[in-house]
Formats: sequence, C-alpha cells, structure tokens
Amino acid sequence: MDQQSASLSMDRGNQVALKIIQLTLRSQRVAHAYLFKGPSGSPKVAYAVALAKGLLCDNQQSETGRDGPCESCWSCREIGKGAHPDLFQVEKDGNTIKIKKTHEILKEALSRPYHSTRKVFVIREAEDMTAEASNALLKILEEPPSYVTFILTATNVAAIPETIVSRCQVVPFRRLPPHALGQILVEEHKIPQEEALAVAEYSDGSVDKALSLLEGQRGGSLGESVLRELTEISPVEVAQKYSRLDPKERLRVVFGLEVLFQKKMRESVSAGFESDVDRDQRRYLEELQGWYRALDSLLQARRRLDANTNPFLALAVLFMDLCHIEKGWRLCLP
Repeated sequence: MDQQSASLSMDRGNQVALKIIQLTLRSQRVAHAYLFKGPSGSPKVAYAVALAKGLLCDNQQSETGRDGPCESCWSCREIGKGAHPDLFQVEKDGNTIKIKKTHEILKEALSRPYHSTRKVFVIREAEDMTAEASNALLKILEEPPSYVTFILTATNVAAIPETIVSRCQVVPFRRLPPHALGQILVEEHKIPQEEALAVAEYSDGSVDKALSLLEGQRGGSLGESVLRELTEISPVEVAQKYSRLDPKERLRVVFGLEVLFQKKMRESVSAGFESDVDRDQRRYLEELQGWYRALDSLLQARRRLDANTNPFLALAVLFMDLCHIEKGWRLCLP
C-alpha cells in the first residue's frame, strides 16, 4: 500500500470511508460527486485530497487494481506541492463561498483536463456556499462533464440543499481516535512520540488542531499568554486584540486555552485520587467546578466562532466569563 493510504489506514475510526476510496480507485467506477461529511476534527479533508490524488495519479490511470496513489509520479509530486493543473481546492472567501467562485468552477469544468484524464474539484466547507453559489453548483451537478469529479466536505450537511446532497455519494466520517492521531503526528510530521501522544489527547481528533497546539507550546504557551493578559488589562481590550486575527488564528487562541484547561483539570482529578483523606474536599470540588465552567465557556465560544458570530463579541463574552471564575484558570499561571 502506498504512503498516503498507509497513513489513512491508521485511522481505525474511518475504515468504511477508507474502503470506499480504495474500492473506487481499484475499480475506477468513479462518481461525479462525493460528499464527505463528519464533525469538526474528522479527517474528511485529508481523505478528499487522498481520493483526488488517487484519481489523478499517472500510474493509477495506466494500471488496474491500484487502491491508492503511487506518491512518486509527476501528478503525485505536483499535488504535494499544490501545483497540479487539474486539481482545484475551493475554500471560503471570508465567511462564505460566493457565486463568483462557483462561476470559476463552471469555467474550469467546461474545459478539458490539462494533464490527466479528469479534473477534480475539492470544495471545503460546502455548507458555507451562498444560495446563489449553491444554485450555480447544482446546474453543474445536473449535467456534469464526464471527466469531472467533485468532492465536497461538510460538517453541517443540513445546511446544504437536498438537491445537491442527492446528487452526491455521501461518505460519513468520525474523529480520529487519539492513538491514530498520535501515529500520524509521529510518522508524517516527525513529532517525538511522547509529545505526539500527549497532544493527541487534547486535539479532538484533528491533525490541524494538534499541530497548532504544538506550535503554540513550542513558541511559549499561548493559553498562558492570553490568561496573563487578562490579569493585566481588561477582557474587552484582550478581545479587541485577538478579534483582529484571521479566523484560523482566533481558533488557535481558543484551542490553546482549551488544551491548557484540560491538562490542568486532569492534573487536578489525578491529585484528588492520589491525595490523603485529609485533603480539603470542598476546595477540590470548587477547583473542578472552575475548570468545568471555564471549559464550558470555551465550548460556547468555539460554537459562536464556527457560526460566524461577530468575533469581538464572542471573545469578549469568553474573556469576561473567565474573569468571573474565582477558581481555576488563575492556577494555570506560574
């Protein structure tokens, strides 16, 4: 099995999706459109790119019975560099995928492939298409050129028109379990095993979140930096600062706080089990309650940011909540 398929096969939570991809590539019975659906943190985008690479692989197209890309041909190398002329990855422009982007897709779909025998369009977060963009995409899906394959990824399938969903082969995904995520971090990203397994416990099955957390830890604890600012200036000022970041960086701030709080909460729980019977149980319960309230506030902030709520308001509410928690996060600071 090739390197990409081998890395995906470590994901014990998504064997059905892996088998669908392998069977598709082996049989060359390719649907015009796929919809990879799953919760935030599930590896649906990684699988979408793996399927696209397999479809465009030069050796895949010249041989039969392969269940994955070869990783060594010109097409595989160009996809790895993000430069293949027949692979188009579509992302949001701001908060939505606008009709202009769909018109660009239509224009490309109507022209023949440049190098391979087909063109592949990976549309990330397809639920964030505007109504106009969805209608334009539907027109392509109703009569797609024979050489075109669409791969849509989505967290909230209910937000995608049923007329689009019905024209796709739907493939469900689950989050990566911690041990599988840890293996991917070790083998693909060369993270030391102990560090990889530790951060995998706090990453909700998301490779991107794990890498973001590792980056934050190596550059100094992002979570601790934010909390220290809350002791020095008002939560509104801190919210103004971080709301100016781009969406990925804003989520990285929330992730940094989350991993710090989860770590401290687990340490507190372990200390409670290992402590003497004379331990102040009331203080212990208050401490746990503080962690729970802090994590609940973070969860609500993540939901607001994912729902495209005004980032300043979402962060201001979060930071004010944290400042009102008497126990808990202040214990994170050295």
